Amino acid sequence: MAWRDGDRDTARSLAAAAGTRLGDELASYWQSEADGHVYDQPAAFRAFVRGGGNVELYSRLSQALASSYDSVRPSSLLDIGCGDGLAIAPALDLAAHRPARVDLVEPSAALLDLARERVAGAHTAPPASRTSTLCP
Repeated sequence: MAWRDGDRDTARSLAAAAGTRLGDELASYWQSEADGHVYDQPAAFRAFVRGGGNVELYSRLSQALASSYDSVRPSSLLDIGCGDGLAIAPALDLAAHRPARVDLVEPSAALLDLARERVAGAHTAPPASRTSTLCP
């Protein structure tokens, strides 16, 4: 509630006092000059999604996706909200079967650029059509 109420210092102190990796990442992020947006900025994405207990979650997700690609053998794949490619890139690397076409959708141009680097040959929308009406 401290962050929501605009009390950045209290939010940072509470996060640091949590004694967790995610708390440390939050405190570090809030120490910076960041504006508080999380899922559309690479630094915030790293702090929230790659921090804390999410690393194991994404590792398991990538393994499950790879297994699914191998058993279903899709000809194409669409990842909506791909972020920086944290789930899809390792899944494609682990899978024996790679779909002939991979499309990535992400409202953050910066995160989509990172995902495109990690997923060779992926298709994305041209910059002019990437404006999102789904996410404010």
